[in-house]
Amino acid sequence: HCRVKMMHLTPSPTSSTPAEAWSSASISSQEPPAIQVDRGLSRAAQEPEGSHVPNDFRQGAPTPPSPPSRFQVGAGSYTYTGASLRAVTLPHGGIGTGSVAVAGDGGLRQWQLMNRICHDAHVPHSFFACSANGSSYVLQSSSLYDQTGFTPAPLISDHLVPPGSVQLLQTLPFGVPSLSVTAQYPIVTAEYQTPSFPAGVTVSSESYSPFIPLNAKDSGLPCVVFNLTMQNASAAPVQGKFMFTLQNMIGWDGISPIVGTTNSGYGGNTNRQYTNSVVDGIVMTNDNVSAMDPRQGTVAIGHLMSAGEQGTSYPTWTDPKNLWAMFTGNSSARCPTILAPTPQGQTVNGAYQTSFNVPAGQSHTSTFFLFWHFPNRWVDYDQAGWFGIKDKISNFWLGNAYVNTFPNWQDVATYVGQNFTRLQDTTRLFRDTFYNSSVAWPLLDSAGGRMSVMRSPTNFITGDNILHGWEGCGGKSSWQTFGGSCPMDCTHVYNYEMTFPYLFPDLERTMRVTDLVERLSPSGILFERTVLPVELKQVWTHWPNYKAIPCMDGEMGTLLKLYREVRNGADALFLASLWPQAKLLMNHIMVDYDQQGDGVIRGFQPNTYDCALQGANTFIGTLYLCALRAMEEMAKLQGEVALVASYHARFVSGSAVLDRICWNGDRYINYRDPSDTARTYTTGSFIDQLLGQWWAFILDLGYLLPPQHVSLATSSIFRYNRQVGFDTTKEAPRVYMDMRDTGLWNCRWPDGNEPTVDAAVLYNSECWSGVEYPVAGLHLFTNQYANALQICSDVRARHDGTRRSPWNEVECGDHYTRPQGAYAMIIAASGYFYNAITKNLKFAPMAPPINNFRCFFASPSGWGSLSQVFPSPSSSPAAGVVSMSVSYGSVSFMSLSLGGMGTPSTSATVTIGGSAVPSVSVSQANGLTVLSFASLITVNAGQTLNVSMK
Repeated sequence: HCRVKMMHLTPSPTSSTPAEAWSSASISSQEPPAIQVDRGLSRAAQEPEGSHVPNDFRQGAPTPPSPPSRFQVGAGSYTYTGASLRAVTLPHGGIGTGSVAVAGDGGLRQWQLMNRICHDAHVPHSFFACSANGSSYVLQSSSLYDQTGFTPAPLISDHLVPPGSVQLLQTLPFGVPSLSVTAQYPIVTAEYQTPSFPAGVTVSSESYSPFIPLNAKDSGLPCVVFNLTMQNASAAPVQGKFMFTLQNMIGWDGISPIVGTTNSGYGGNTNRQYTNSVVDGIVMTNDNVSAMDPRQGTVAIGHLMSAGEQGTSYPTWTDPKNLWAMFTGNSSARCPTILAPTPQGQTVNGAYQTSFNVPAGQSHTSTFFLFWHFPNRWVDYDQAGWFGIKDKISNFWLGNAYVNTFPNWQDVATYVGQNFTRLQDTTRLFRDTFYNSSVAWPLLDSAGGRMSVMRSPTNFITGDNILHGWEGCGGKSSWQTFGGSCPMDCTHVYNYEMTFPYLFPDLERTMRVTDLVERLSPSGILFERTVLPVELKQVWTHWPNYKAIPCMDGEMGTLLKLYREVRNGADALFLASLWPQAKLLMNHIMVDYDQQGDGVIRGFQPNTYDCALQGANTFIGTLYLCALRAMEEMAKLQGEVALVASYHARFVSGSAVLDRICWNGDRYINYRDPSDTARTYTTGSFIDQLLGQWWAFILDLGYLLPPQHVSLATSSIFRYNRQVGFDTTKEAPRVYMDMRDTGLWNCRWPDGNEPTVDAAVLYNSECWSGVEYPVAGLHLFTNQYANALQICSDVRARHDGTRRSPWNEVECGDHYTRPQGAYAMIIAASGYFYNAITKNLKFAPMAPPINNFRCFFASPSGWGSLSQVFPSPSSSPAAGVVSMSVSYGSVSFMSLSLGGMGTPSTSATVTIGGSAVPSVSVSQANGLTVLSFASLITVNAGQTLNVSMK
């Protein structure tokens, strides 16, 4: 997943395998001969190396065990209190706009708004305050600032308190004693302890950036909403105040420390009040910064104008004590009038206050906004080492897509203000629809929380409306403290990402165009990374005869992603436009890699583990099999009968030969000739041994290998790889875990036949949540629920807020892309599949309680919830009600396949909104009850389809 050197593509010697020695009659009864492991294998000179491994990963002696996590298997809470707030940081911001995080102390951290990535960046003097009957608080707590005796998790910085936060509560020692945070992405609510307030008076906040799946525009707003509420349960009215204060950060580079109002980039900063029809506040600019400078932009405090409250602006303050005096009603305090731009190195702050009366038994909410607008995204990372782009003089423009829709900050403020009710209601509707589920908390929170990666700085949308992404954000787990980790659009890492495709499929499709139009070489080879802007030479132009071996798991995954997009609503023109490139890529794989033509790849196989494997294995092998099946299905759509037969025949051969070669009785191994020199996992239990099968389940392509072998191999990963308490001296090359953690090793050798360190698959002694989630998904798909629940419970316990943020799962960088594969567990748990080609919808839950099940779903055109309620599965005949409620958009289908209901039903009554749907035929196929309709059925937002089974 980091830098990978290319290998020139040359024919590899034909591997000697048992396949040639066995007769067809003996295939089912004989196993391959015992694998001889040469523990002295040397690394091939041309093998890609793992790189960018920081020097400080080795942590030394194991840390002592900690008390058990507050999260137990199968149970959990979305509420964080006490020590579990220490590392809480949830990023807010739109897709591709940058972000700022709400932290467990109530403050704002990780300011990354201006096209720069710096996980620990902080803007001081930016906070909230409240007052009731003259008693006032800063809505921030220092209760966890003293970290004496605290041992952080390795490679994590979310627990670090910015110096500006410490200074704030030292200067204004009026922070709340404590708070609790409840978070169901994308919404965070906090309740503050305010003991000096009148009895019965409480304060809470709600924060979010609008998030509406299938609506990229409204989910890509450079805006955060803060709703502050004062509840008066007393018998007397209360005079209340809220305040939001923000520093004018224009001119700051997004990285260097800001001390008070001082930073070398400041100077020329000005603040002014503004108002439009629905929003007023303070806008902050800097005319000293040139128009095209990446630091040029605007930030603004917004306030939703509301009857019953009075607004007061403090547009230019610099002294926190003076601000506090003004807020608390000291009549002698005055806000300084600073009209001229600030001097070099200095900036100014602005604050907006609301005052209101809260009658007894009622509440009052003030709505504030943080707006920003930074149009100038440039290539600000080195492309020489990655891509051979040695030009150090030219500036390469990328831009931001949100600027196309909102040319300036006023457009953002006006749009949000005018559409506020709809944006808020629909964001809350998504939150409620997703989390009102029977799916167990560890699975649901794993899937829901990983949606936050989409709106971290990991992803951005350029001015030509194309989605791009880093592997992650630079931080303690990468080789750099700022900037993105490992550019750009890495095919093999994005093999695991499943949030964009199902929640924002229009954005995901732009990545397929980049893959197959911009990056594919004339020889059909697909390099794994994008050179930006795409007008520059792509990497393949540097290869002799355009030939090399890139990470082939990314090549095969690209074909799987294309078929996923086709199933998920891409139209016929989309497939037709990319079909020639897909065929070219598939032909390259079949000819150059599958050199024996039997459906098995044996040569050098560079991959996401920053090394090359060699010999038959089911990691690359199942991805190849799945790609053959996906191409077969797409060839059917294109009417290419000969290709359908070719792909199918190669799949059938490959499935049989791969299973015969690699199955060892309880797992799939890496079979290789002793003369092979690349890295290997030999007889190890490799965590990604069935990655292609995971994909096949997601694409509804069925089993690639014998079902009983797939099921047993899946459970073997859990049995052999799960570690309770990690000895940091055994982790290499990076240390992610310690003795307080439980998780899955990337590879273990239960027979003790482990290769030497320089011969074994790289990163075998690490633990990544990004590959744990697909294993959990495999357990769900193969009806091994308990193990799936345990895997997700282990990950959630590691990210319970005490040492790691629940919304930052790292690998090579913060907010790493790979864990977004967790969303596939929603598909697996619900058994929800939609085929936009055939207009077939399938719902066959795999997670208990099957007879009282409810779960979120997202189709290409609408989302909502699916539920089924029926008697015990042993009841005969099956009877019950299946419902599909559409919350947003619409869902259309011609047939509905239902499963998980015991005995198949023979008849059904179907209604939409209480009105009967005529002409429903009922049949059974593959253990499912299939309802077929005479015409296209459409369920619109606000409607519920009910199926009463008989």
